[in-house]
Amino acid sequence: MFALDIEPGLRLALLHRGHAQTLLSLVDMNREYLRQWLAWVDAHKDVTVTERVIESTLQQYANQLGFQAGIFLQGALVGFTGFKPIDPVNRIGEIGYWVSQNHQGQGIMTKCNQAVVRVGFEELGLNKIEIRCAVENQRSRSVAIRLGFVEEGRLRQQEWLYDHFVDHIVYSMLKSEFESSRIAAPL
Repeated sequence: MFALDIEPGLRLALLHRGHAQTLLSLVDMNREYLRQWLAWVDAHKDVTVTERVIESTLQQYANQLGFQAGIFLQGALVGFTGFKPIDPVNRIGEIGYWVSQNHQGQGIMTKCNQAVVRVGFEELGLNKIEIRCAVENQRSRSVAIRLGFVEEGRLRQQEWLYDHFVDHIVYSMLKSEFESSRIAAPL
């Protein structure tokens, strides 16, 4: 099973069915906050749905299409990050992530996604990693910029977010850029 220590007290690990109620409770506590940027939040109101989500992430990992992992801070689940199913033919992965509102601004997403990027290039053999987020989602955009991703462009009206369309900004990093970046340096 995939697990990765980021630093003392901060860990990424695959979730299992036993985490379903904890994950659902975390979403419930952050529902209004997450709803600003994530279209799946309203459909995620029942432990059965949460169990299916976890099962699909485990199947993705088993199929060698990347991983999606819980973010654990001092043993408590505080968020989620990892790859949407990767494109193995073109060796492209897209990172999706979120963290609870009360854990914003602590560098957690940057540290965790730095590790996700390293795994993507060094272990999964990706050539390109993307981060896509709503134009107005400044926190998410800042994570991509801090990691050294390059802005590729704007996807107009890319996502229906409850009652309106939002444009997305696409950021990317190529393996060649990663190899010459500060995040490729040994930890």
